[in-house]
Amino acid sequence: MSDENAIVTEPAVTPGPMAGNSSTNRVILPDDKILSGHEVDGIQEMDNPMPVWLSTLFLATFLYAIGYCIVYPSFWFWPGLWKWSSTTEMNRLEAEQAARRTKPVVVKVDLAQLARDPAHLANGKAIYELSCATCHGENAQGKVGPSLVDAEWKYGGKPTDILESVTNGRPGGMPNWGNTLKPEEVEDVTAFVLSLQKE
Repeated sequence: MSDENAIVTEPAVTPGPMAGNSSTNRVILPDDKILSGHEVDGIQEMDNPMPVWLSTLFLATFLYAIGYCIVYPSFWFWPGLWKWSSTTEMNRLEAEQAARRTKPVVVKVDLAQLARDPAHLANGKAIYELSCATCHGENAQGKVGPSLVDAEWKYGGKPTDILESVTNGRPGGMPNWGNTLKPEEVEDVTAFVLSLQKE
């Protein structure tokens, strides 16, 4: 070990009887390893370099921030290379939802026949209780959403109308379950709603 990096220890001065006894050694460091003037309560700050991993992490975050500011809008005068904005993204999502709502629904099965099939009704009821009862009520009597057991239908009560409402959703809060449920599940829950209609 070189002399300049050596840490020298010397016994602490024995205190008087009023101060008690101590056998603690105090550490004396070379003057070039201590920041001049950085001392609080006898504690001196060493002039050690930052660890390599911490320096690397700091540099990486700094470079990432620069890249982010270049790619995305980060200043009032800079729209970013990708020209991204939350308004543009929201308009795109709304346009996609509108396109899905206007997409025609193709009926591939006889919904009235499914409404008389116990197996399909049981599956449709399970889907209704999980996904629909929160808004339309446990007995489809209406809650946040409208009643499904009366003769009043805002968007039509025919089998194809109900299928389209379930598949593509309706303005005012009805989600488009066609993006969440499988086609056969949409058909089963539609059949269950049809089965609730009073003759």
